[in-house]
Amino acid sequence: MRAIFESYSLSFYEGRKWEISKKIKGEIDAIVVCTVSKTLLIIQTKTVIAASNYRTVSNLQSNMYVAIEQIQRFNDLEPNKKNQILKEIIGEDISNYNIVNCVNSDGGIGTALIWDKLYSLNIVPFNMAVIVKYFNEHKDLFDFKTRMYLMIEELTKSVKPELRQCEINFDEYFDALTIFHDDVLADYDALAKDAINFHKKMSEVLI
Repeated sequence: MRAIFESYSLSFYEGRKWEISKKIKGEIDAIVVCTVSKTLLIIQTKTVIAASNYRTVSNLQSNMYVAIEQIQRFNDLEPNKKNQILKEIIGEDISNYNIVNCVNSDGGIGTALIWDKLYSLNIVPFNMAVIVKYFNEHKDLFDFKTRMYLMIEELTKSVKPELRQCEINFDEYFDALTIFHDDVLADYDALAKDAINFHKKMSEVLI
């Protein structure tokens, strides 16, 4: 990731853990700075394999929720504390920079639930292929969030969405038939928990 951003004359900084108190702490994975546009990207990176079944979809969503939670935790800090943390990493005052929160995952972002969450919080999702495409069209980070959202929309329109049936196997929890679910808005984590709770309740009733 560093090599790609630096190839476009952008400054790349490895992230670090930050701590205000024992309860108020977190981690930033990477920071990219564009001095031309006065834009700073705060990036949470999740290395995951491409989701291909229920388990990997569930793991992917869990990782994305962790990334979102890390971003929100940093955003909840007072502006002067955020600026101080970023200044310690970058070595200069960035109080006049436009900060854009991002999530990077080359293994996919997740279901519609994750995408809706990201957009509602103004977080920019990307993988490195999308970043390369972005810089083929733009040479700086001016209006990065708006440009990225428009590019993602154009990419979405250029493909034909396909409803894919998801096979959910609960054998590891209890003896049950495999469930086939084709709702792209399904919250698979909640679905698994609900099924387990239902099984426990039925076991209690039948005893």
